[in-house]
Amino acid sequence: MRFSLALLIALTAFNSQAEDFSFDLQAYQKKPYEFFGHADLTATHLQVDENAALSRLSFRDQTPEDLQRYYGELELNGLYRFDNSLISFRGLGSYQHDTLQTLSNRTIQELYWQLQPTTSWQFDIGKKAVKWGKGYAWNPVGFIERPKNPDDPEVNREGYVMLGSEWTHSLNGPIRNISGGLYALPRSEAVNSDLTDSDTLLMAAKLSLLIDMTDLDFYLSRSSTNKNALGVSFASNLSSNLEVHGDFAWREAVERPLLVDNVIQNQRDAQFQSLIGLRYLDSREITWILEWLHQPQAYSTDEMRTFYQLASSEDLNDLQLAQQARTAGYGLSNVGRNSLYLRASLKDWWDIVYLNAALTLFYNPEDHSSAVTPEWVYTPLKNHELRFRAGFLQGSRWSEYGEKLSDRKIELRWRWYF
Repeated sequence: MRFSLALLIALTAFNSQAEDFSFDLQAYQKKPYEFFGHADLTATHLQVDENAALSRLSFRDQTPEDLQRYYGELELNGLYRFDNSLISFRGLGSYQHDTLQTLSNRTIQELYWQLQPTTSWQFDIGKKAVKWGKGYAWNPVGFIERPKNPDDPEVNREGYVMLGSEWTHSLNGPIRNISGGLYALPRSEAVNSDLTDSDTLLMAAKLSLLIDMTDLDFYLSRSSTNKNALGVSFASNLSSNLEVHGDFAWREAVERPLLVDNVIQNQRDAQFQSLIGLRYLDSREITWILEWLHQPQAYSTDEMRTFYQLASSEDLNDLQLAQQARTAGYGLSNVGRNSLYLRASLKDWWDIVYLNAALTLFYNPEDHSSAVTPEWVYTPLKNHELRFRAGFLQGSRWSEYGEKLSDRKIELRWRWYF
């Protein structure tokens, strides 16, 4: 009787433990279908600097005191897995309205088929966004990707149509992992038209090594007109809370529009860009990111002054020439030779759960102008996010941030994830 009772207790305990350690296998299996995305609504108030060159270029003699901008976007992502393959889709629709213009756009940002015949090999064909380099605000080695927006570098970007293959292998020696990739990107008026100026095919390759705690990447691209680009990037953890990184890129024969004697001349020279940065988590749980971008072949302060003076002219011909120069390249962000980026961010700001705060600084060390952006992101409900940003620009006459269209702004964005 005692033996039967002990056996019953043991079986009951075993059954109880089996129930405790049981799990739903299906919950850990990847679903064949995935569908997700987000919707944004953004309202921005811009305080227009009526004396700035870019304000005069945009409004001429009818510069308003302020400008309201409304923006909305819907991003849809879809994924279908079958056999050793998947098909991925990402589409974006956007609408923007302000005093200057009303724009609407629908773009297929990614649509590709990926085949993984083994755990080491992967093949992609279609439109895909790759991410090269270690920089947070800029991507100098992004030879086959669109440039980052330094003001919002985590925004998803549109990809390029390509045929790509990637290989990965783990090792037991000092080199813990090695991987490589080879990519072919066609170009025509209908496909990848903004990739290069006159080529029909761009070939690119990447070699990655993980050596102890250091990532080391090498990049190469070669166009059908024999224009080459080389790049190196690295990222290394010096300690548990300090990481250093860098990108170095060299491009052969890059066109640069330049204003000379009231004429836009296209100069073709080799271009070198370098980025050095660090990421540090201090004892107050504040994450610091510091980066310096150096591009010696970019516009000097004197060359930018020529553009700003032209844009501030009362002569209609000068304004038309300045507008052409702005479209050609003078109007891009961070066109100067040196740029400094500093960002400090903190989770649960003031011990408020789900409230994150950040402060971002852009500084031009050559003309000593700057832009400061405080930011708060709050998640009041699951899948809902509110972001408030402000912007304060300061700089002397003919400086990068002193001649922007606006010197103050506030922005509120609501985002819904689904």
